[in-house]
Amino acid sequence: MLSPVSSTDPIFIIGIRSRSGTTYLSHLLRLHPECCDVPAPIWEDFLLYHADLLARYAKSTYRHWHHWVIAEGVEEKLEDKLLQSIGDGLISFLTSRVRARRLVTKMPSARNLEYFFKLFPQARLLILVRDGHAVVESAVKSSGYRPSGVKYESAMRSWAHGAKAIV
Repeated sequence: MLSPVSSTDPIFIIGIRSRSGTTYLSHLLRLHPECCDVPAPIWEDFLLYHADLLARYAKSTYRHWHHWVIAEGVEEKLEDKLLQSIGDGLISFLTSRVRARRLVTKMPSARNLEYFFKLFPQARLLILVRDGHAVVESAVKSSGYRPSGVKYESAMRSWAHGAKAIV
């Protein structure tokens, strides 16, 4: 069950891959007077990109506590709580760079999406899935590549990898 929406909950925009529209959508949301994005030089947050390392850290740290948790009969899932606290710290870092408005941040990758709600349970998530043909064509053309099967294939694989992460 979703918690009530707060006007201060950050909004995370995750794209299936680069060229999926995260910048466009973040600019649209930023037009709202209550929304702002993270100022330069952080154009894209990449907070989830290495979230697997944070999850490993939380799991490894919890293993040291595990015998005490069992002995004390603590019901709370401390591993999950640790990961959520790390996420709170990341949001705090980003919001410290903006005025007291609703943070809008983005990342053009669905990598480690499975950790999103463990790190940011109060945040709002928007996932952009743009048509694969359009994303691939845009990626190849915007990169200055000559039309080459290798470049197209790489962009297609990247889109498919993003789709798999989202599913």
